[in-house]
Amino acid sequence: MLAFAYLTGGRIWFKEVGWWHDPVPSWLHNTLMVPHHVPALCAAFVGFIALAQSAGGGDLRRTILAAFAFASMAGMSVHIAIGAAVTAGVWLIVLLCARRFADSVHLMLAGMGAIFLAAPWLLTPLSLLGGDGPPPIAIRLRGPLWIDAIFESDLEGGLVRAVTMPFFYAIEFGIFGLGAFAFWRRAGRRGYASDLAQLLVIGTASSFMIAIDDPQQ
Repeated sequence: MLAFAYLTGGRIWFKEVGWWHDPVPSWLHNTLMVPHHVPALCAAFVGFIALAQSAGGGDLRRTILAAFAFASMAGMSVHIAIGAAVTAGVWLIVLLCARRFADSVHLMLAGMGAIFLAAPWLLTPLSLLGGDGPPPIAIRLRGPLWIDAIFESDLEGGLVRAVTMPFFYAIEFGIFGLGAFAFWRRAGRRGYASDLAQLLVIGTASSFMIAIDDPQQ
């Protein structure tokens, strides 16, 4: 922390050791500090499980359940909703490529139903967007704040983020990567056979593409 303060001319001080990189909170941390994210994630997977063919999906009643689950998720945590939307979009492509058109229709119906049910809430933040502030969603390489403090140029900061991101991910997710490697080595293609397994893989991959910045920073 002293080295970062020196390199940045005192422009950045870490109040917590965890600020060395964008945080990846644990399940326990989220339950205690931001509990609304946890039930939102549960609601998202209630919807996905209801639509999964391996869990009995394809029923209109399950599609309605998924719509209500997705709508309640959006009301609890828009951050989780963004990740779930990316997961649903990738899963839709997988279903279409597999020519599972009926399941694709159920997924789209659930999504449209969720938008309709959550419309009164969604219109509230949408009406507040605009003006001179930063966009609510932006494309940016994930990385710690101290990179921006040391490298004031966006190009230099972006290059450093691109180089260091695999290193940071290896530290934050290394143990999970080893567990995934051991699982796939033993299960092979069988581990990807069911819809639930596909959703877990797609959801994990989608989460790597999303980061949340504190607007106050």
